[in-house]
Amino acid sequence: MTESVTGLYLSREMGQYRAAYYQKEFMDALAGKVDLEFYGPGFPGFDETKPIDRVLRESRVAFDFIILGHSWLTEFAEGPTTLVDLKLESVSLPIFAILNKEYNHLERKLRYLETINCALLFSHHGDALEFGNRIGAEGYFVPFGYPEKLINRAGACRPTDLFFSGLLKNKVGEDTRLSVMRSIFYCLGDLPVAKRKEFRDLQIFWNGIPRQTTSLSSFRYRLSRLGFPQYAYHHLSRANYFSKLGEAKLVLASISPGGLIGPRVFEAMASGAVVFCEESDLYDKVLPNNLLITFQPDMSDFETKLKSALADKERLTERSEQGRTLALSEFSWSSRAEEMAKRIVDWLRREI
Repeated sequence: MTESVTGLYLSREMGQYRAAYYQKEFMDALAGKVDLEFYGPGFPGFDETKPIDRVLRESRVAFDFIILGHSWLTEFAEGPTTLVDLKLESVSLPIFAILNKEYNHLERKLRYLETINCALLFSHHGDALEFGNRIGAEGYFVPFGYPEKLINRAGACRPTDLFFSGLLKNKVGEDTRLSVMRSIFYCLGDLPVAKRKEFRDLQIFWNGIPRQTTSLSSFRYRLSRLGFPQYAYHHLSRANYFSKLGEAKLVLASISPGGLIGPRVFEAMASGAVVFCEESDLYDKVLPNNLLITFQPDMSDFETKLKSALADKERLTERSEQGRTLALSEFSWSSRAEEMAKRIVDWLRREI
């Protein structure tokens, strides 16, 4: 554990929240690096009627700082900016924040953080430094990571040629995953029903969450999956998800909304799979370019790149081993949390 300092971490309780596992995984990792007390909806002792000064006054712990966790700033266009208004503008403790989903209402979030004198701003977005500068805070880029305890031992047997599981498209963002699905499969709406002849010899694990555009399209999807269940979406437990990653040669990844390199990239590498993604300069901020296999965003070379990657078994194994070694040494949530904890301690030493 990093030098002893104690923080009050504001968040909702994430134990039953399936939409974004990384939030809970990062909270747990950070709690292993600095002393944290969690406070917010769902945690024992939470009282939404108490302002922050009363919370601090009544606490048995003397806190050195406050952290606003991933979930503390809301994603709604209207209504409150935070889960609960604790009157943070009145507190004298230093406040640090973790931005989340920077593609949603970024200006609103930054304005709020400026009003509460946020001192350190952490973000999974590559423009973290700029975000911090805009509000007079120190901004730090913390890339996504993976949970060490769920990574499977690397095995030589990888029967799956290409793996994908997740949203076909976020509310904001690109269409890469949809384009890939339609290139590989004949589809009924968002449901793949059969592989196209060019891909019939490949073992593909496809588990795409359909877009919920209208109630009618949702009904059609549910009806169609009764007749074509093979590639219909089904929820994977976290353990099962990582087990499937460990069986894959290639894992499809794409840039998330707003230019974020999502957790799947690091989860795949740590599992020994090679990341297969569209070309983007954004990857250069966090990864050596020789570890990825890329295709043109317009899909013009997708089939060629996919088949040539699978055919060159020696090169694929080399990339797999290099990527896994790098991920295991640098990309875990524990490593990310260690970096953040050091930033916090250094700031406290310097400013207090």
